[in-house]
Amino acid sequence: MARVLLVSMPWCAASRPNLSTGVLKSIAQQSGSTCESYDANLVMANRIGADAYETLAETPAIFGLCEHVFACDLFGPDALDSDAFIAQFGDDGEGKVFRELRDRIVPSALDDMEDAVLAAGHSIIGFSCTFNQVFPSLALARRIKLRTPETTILLGGACVHGEMGEEYARAFVDIVDHVFLGESDESFPAFLRCVDSGSALAQIDGITVRGSRTTQPKPISSMDAVPAPDYSDFYATRRAMIAKGASLPDVAALPYEGSRGCWWGQKHHCTFCGLNNLGMAFREKPASRVAEEIAALAQRHQIMRFMAADNIITHRDLRALLNRLADLEGEFSLFYEVKTNLKRDEVAALAKAGVRWVQPGIEAFSDAQLRRMEKGCTALQNVRLLRLCAEFGIQPSYNILVGFPGETVADYDEQISLMARILHLSPPSGPPSLVQIHRFSPFHARQAEFGFENVRPVSYYAHLVPADVADIGQIAYFFDRDNPPDAPLHEAMERLRNAVDAWRAANRTLTLRLGPGFSEVTVATVGDKRIETLDLFETALLLHADSPKTADALVALSGAVATADGSKAAEILESMVERGFLAVGDRTYVSTVPFAEPQCEAALSRWLDRWGGIKPVSLHGRSQSRAGEAQPA
Repeated sequence: MARVLLVSMPWCAASRPNLSTGVLKSIAQQSGSTCESYDANLVMANRIGADAYETLAETPAIFGLCEHVFACDLFGPDALDSDAFIAQFGDDGEGKVFRELRDRIVPSALDDMEDAVLAAGHSIIGFSCTFNQVFPSLALARRIKLRTPETTILLGGACVHGEMGEEYARAFVDIVDHVFLGESDESFPAFLRCVDSGSALAQIDGITVRGSRTTQPKPISSMDAVPAPDYSDFYATRRAMIAKGASLPDVAALPYEGSRGCWWGQKHHCTFCGLNNLGMAFREKPASRVAEEIAALAQRHQIMRFMAADNIITHRDLRALLNRLADLEGEFSLFYEVKTNLKRDEVAALAKAGVRWVQPGIEAFSDAQLRRMEKGCTALQNVRLLRLCAEFGIQPSYNILVGFPGETVADYDEQISLMARILHLSPPSGPPSLVQIHRFSPFHARQAEFGFENVRPVSYYAHLVPADVADIGQIAYFFDRDNPPDAPLHEAMERLRNAVDAWRAANRTLTLRLGPGFSEVTVATVGDKRIETLDLFETALLLHADSPKTADALVALSGAVATADGSKAAEILESMVERGFLAVGDRTYVSTVPFAEPQCEAALSRWLDRWGGIKPVSLHGRSQSRAGEAQPA
């Protein structure tokens, strides 16, 4: 019977266990194999300190440099022009840190990892390879092969999928026995069965044998067959290391998965997204399974912080999932990636279910930019979600992307203008980022169509592997390109960056409270607080602008308070925009003011029914006046 060890190398985060190795351990055990996991990333975290490790592990801008210090153990610093590469980061500060990592810390850590892995005596060793783990994995794999050539070495994970994995298999055939080129939930246990029985491996879909692919990998068809992850070894390693005085980060959250694929991507693949190389087919576990797995993991490991690895939260069974999560015993804190077109009551259900942190696909506050991305949302829908998150106590994390083909200065100006109206809502997590080209994305697959010129691997790949060993054009996931000389990425981008900086530095809050036929908006900044009273018409405008609507629709829904020619209504709308209570885009308005206390949609409808003289069927759809006249929404 095969004895398997699954290794999670740096720079996987040390503040949470590895979901992939956790799931594969469960799968291997179900198939009858002996399987353990080894979290070598914890060894590295202890060597350099918890905070320093997490910074290196979680900063995409230095992923290449972090892999480079391990690649030097494979090829030597001279073969990778290491001194010149590290010198780009200065002689002191970062440069000094990475020279110390390359010359002393990494070789010593690899010595300890090598001894620990070989002492366990496993016949099969598999490495998890995500964005910054490939060359650390290859470095340790080479050492293991030199000492025990009979050990079978496996690679799997997102950064060895497709043609990337095929090139790694070819280039490192003396180190790596097999690469799993796609989802391995079925191919991994099939591999173990073949090893135990002595059967031919060529019958297994999506792996490499002697440096060549068998057949195309196939994604699993049902998530219900995927077991819960087994994190017992991660926790056992932590306990043993801490007992010996190790400095490790606290466990921030436990990863879990309720789905794979992307239901939105099945319809419209976001142009920059390189996830899901085998297709966007959305597959999900039953809501009951998700809740049961979270409850079991929480009880086993005494933690209530969880993060979903799902590309996007389900939409077909959203209420069923959230209801199940809300029924869990305890005050859970959950993370999900979401689309920004969630309704008020859906955000309320997220909060009730314990979702405290979301990553919404915002990316821009320009409708034109969002259309270029195929995001399927508008700038005002993005504003609306930020407002609802503020109201329901959910923290959003998102970024602004720039550098899309066809963008104009007007796109930047639109975003800058809108940002100035929403300084009281959660800002982007950082400055605007130049959108990258990722392998498997529409940008990469259709470069000429999008007008990209001179697309090439990001420069750091040349410092990971010598050109005569591997084709970096095949192993690269991240790509650069030339920007057109007339691209508005200079003065306009600088103004956008300044607008984001001002937003991130702002200390402003707006909250809304409903009264009998009026409302109050509390506006607070540092050292200043004032209350503005809104009359019935203004309040009705805000409530109906809970979701984006045109001016005509808002006035019609909010009652006949305007003058005959409508000029009064136009003045009021403009005033509310100037005061920051409404945001406007493409002749459409949306409220920017979160309620001081969370409100359900029914409560807002009741207020409008009582004080506004109308009976809204839905704040998102059509409404009807008391006289029975249909009003546009």
